[in-house]
Amino acid sequence: VRAALEQILAAQGIKATVQTVATAGTAPGAAGTVNFSIASPPVVVGEIHLDSKSHALDPGADQILTKLTGAPYDLDGSPSQIATYLSNYYHDKGYVEAHVETAPMDARATADAIQIPFKVSLTPGMQYHLGEIRFAPDLVASHADFDRQSAIHFGDLAEGQKLTKEWQYISRQYHNHGYMQASIHPTPSFDRFKALVSYDVTADPGPVYTMGKLTIENV
Repeated sequence: VRAALEQILAAQGIKATVQTVATAGTAPGAAGTVNFSIASPPVVVGEIHLDSKSHALDPGADQILTKLTGAPYDLDGSPSQIATYLSNYYHDKGYVEAHVETAPMDARATADAIQIPFKVSLTPGMQYHLGEIRFAPDLVASHADFDRQSAIHFGDLAEGQKLTKEWQYISRQYHNHGYMQASIHPTPSFDRFKALVSYDVTADPGPVYTMGKLTIENV
């Protein structure tokens, strides 16, 4: 099978060495798996092109794509990484609804690598400022304490990193009460006429944990 795969690649103009890794089944007699991958040359992310119908990228986004070019390629990870990095960049600039799509293109063999180019499409949407942050009645966190520590307020640019820190603050309040697996759910609502995004914050606290045995070694 390995030799056949190498021949298929060669027919596409790609001279590569395929390696195999066999994995045994989890139980006696269970079927295992064999994973095939290209051992050499390295497979990397090639040039990342902007779709002709896409919104133009700003210089900061261009820098992100430049840094990702040449990174090790992963079938699922690379498209997700490109989309996540670009989406986060625009979310941090207040484009809460920014949407990125990525698509790999045909592989290209160079003297020292196999490159997988990508096509990227960006829809930034509207740039929002922060409206209201509304707490569910049963939320453990105090809205007054939340406002005192908050680094973002009504009318400020809805920067993604700052909002993430606010949700992390609420999560810590649950941790302080023993809800170690609490998850916070900020649901956005949009006033597109005023370019405001508001959030209704709820929580799934999960079980309350109590202190177990503490073992200290090598003190």
